[in-house]
Amino acid sequence: MSIRSVCFDLGGVIVRICHSFVEAAAAGGLPHLDDPSLTEPDAIARRRELILAHQVGAMTFDEYCNGMSAAVGGRYAPAQVRALHAAWLIEEYPGVLELLTELRAEPELRVACLSNTNDGHWDQMHDNPGSFRAFSQLELRLASHLLRLAKPDPAIYQAALTELGCAPGEVLFFDDLPENIAAAREAGWHAERIDPLGDTAAQMRGHLRAHGVLAPQA
Repeated sequence: MSIRSVCFDLGGVIVRICHSFVEAAAAGGLPHLDDPSLTEPDAIARRRELILAHQVGAMTFDEYCNGMSAAVGGRYAPAQVRALHAAWLIEEYPGVLELLTELRAEPELRVACLSNTNDGHWDQMHDNPGSFRAFSQLELRLASHLLRLAKPDPAIYQAALTELGCAPGEVLFFDDLPENIAAAREAGWHAERIDPLGDTAAQMRGHLRAHGVLAPQA
């Protein structure tokens, strides 16, 4: 069965992102919150609850910013949480725009994303086409906050298949998290993990050749 859809995660695959609040605070010019109480298990669990609720569309961006401000004891005001959130998205990886443009030129191939994200980052990518040009090359854009499901929940892969109009074995999926790759393979997808610290475009080109989507390198 040939590949009819190539589906990408966004953060760590198409877009370079921060991987911690400390990193995002530095990128956004915000002070580092050096407070031991913020590293206690209950405090970490509360922040994770907010992140997940935001990712599955259970709260708006404003509600998330207000909630996260409260979760850190007001040490960041909601406006500062908004700035930290914006700084999380750094830049597109080199070469991904060219790769997606090349794939979009294939008339029988659907080029899509399936991302755990949120309305704040979604709007940021939509509203800044000059900074996130590869995003515009995605024919179908699927996201956790729109589907109300998050990877690696098996249901999100089934929902994505409905949108893609493909059989499981006709999808090639790229993600940077092993658990998301494992879940995609369990759903019957072809799935390959991408190292976010490496050249993501080159990694994906190699996998696309191996799966017969791109011609072998001369």
